[in-house]
Amino acid sequence: MTGKPIIEVKNLSVVYGERTILKDINLEVYRGEIFVIVGGSGCGKSTLLRQIIGIERPSEGTIIINGEDLTASEGDKRRKILQNFGVMFQSGGLFASMDIGDNIGLMLESYTKVCKERIDDLIDLNLSAVGLRGYENYYPSELSGGMKKRAAIARAMIMNPSIMCFDEPASGLDPINAASLDELIKDLNRSLGTTMLVVTHDLSSILNISDRIIMLDAESKGIIAQGTPGVLKNYTDNEYVYKFFNRKT
Repeated sequence: MTGKPIIEVKNLSVVYGERTILKDINLEVYRGEIFVIVGGSGCGKSTLLRQIIGIERPSEGTIIINGEDLTASEGDKRRKILQNFGVMFQSGGLFASMDIGDNIGLMLESYTKVCKERIDDLIDLNLSAVGLRGYENYYPSELSGGMKKRAAIARAMIMNPSIMCFDEPASGLDPINAASLDELIKDLNRSLGTTMLVVTHDLSSILNISDRIIMLDAESKGIIAQGTPGVLKNYTDNEYVYKFFNRKT
């Protein structure tokens, strides 16, 4: 990859009490790529994502976002750095008491001075982008699992972030809806040029959407392999990595 990374993680470690989750993690994510974090259960995938998007602070190390030090930031500066991110959480995170339009427009209403008419236009634009135009008056309970995921993506896009993050986007979906969501992520990446950071254990999604991949390991607490899908499918330096990417037992 060329150019300056949009995300830099340097010597990051995460310790909860006496338990080390991640140790000495180093990675770079470049503008416009789909970067996927994979690994078995308990390897720290979602933990790493929480550090990068500022929900938690690492025990050690530095996280640089668009050239700014997130780790050391406070107050308004930290909030400004975090505006780089739009996040789709595993559960979707939609508010059940609010219709889809209000869910999507909430950030604009809370943190900007955009007028109501313009907010409505942006809600319509983002719903159209995810294939849900006309669903702004529906409540989350009235949508299928796949539609809720799409609505959550529309909400994550509403502030025009430079980085979109997805935590297990295909979780709970049948194969057809999971594949459809993969295609949506790729389409948005191509059309918007937005950097995508995806945490998943779903092999079909990993091989379908990723430009580059890192694989975390629960035992070593670190990165045991990284590269393109093609490189990792033919990775012979580590038996576990090879088996994971080739569905071997």
